[in-house]
Amino acid sequence: MINPIRIAARGLLASVFIGGGLNQLKAPAAIAPAVEAAEQQYGISLPIAAKDLVTFNGAAMVAGGAALALGIKPRTVATGLVASLVPTTIVGHPFWAIEDPHQKFEQQNSFFANAAIIGSLLLVALNGDGRD
Repeated sequence: MINPIRIAARGLLASVFIGGGLNQLKAPAAIAPAVEAAEQQYGISLPIAAKDLVTFNGAAMVAGGAALALGIKPRTVATGLVASLVPTTIVGHPFWAIEDPHQKFEQQNSFFANAAIIGSLLLVALNGDGRD
């Protein structure tokens, strides 16, 4: 049975990933410095160039968002989107490393908004709609 509320909820949640992924695909060079800074901050070395990683992440977000909106394997897709959003949130909103109170506040809000989205995805991953 088609549930219009479930369809609307998935579409709204998916819109965050489709929009964010498209932004990453349009301007990966603008986001790559944040990835490079995170590599230095956390002492890691990625086997892929930061710009390419941003492009890959953007494509994964668009594809995952589209699949979620269409109800294609929602539990599996939600799990994959969580895996994408956790590092995106840590790299993109490091409020703990910001001194300026206004910028810290903005980044903290964005961080916790992403945490709420992760919570929503986890609910989809746990409950899905019985198709996967």
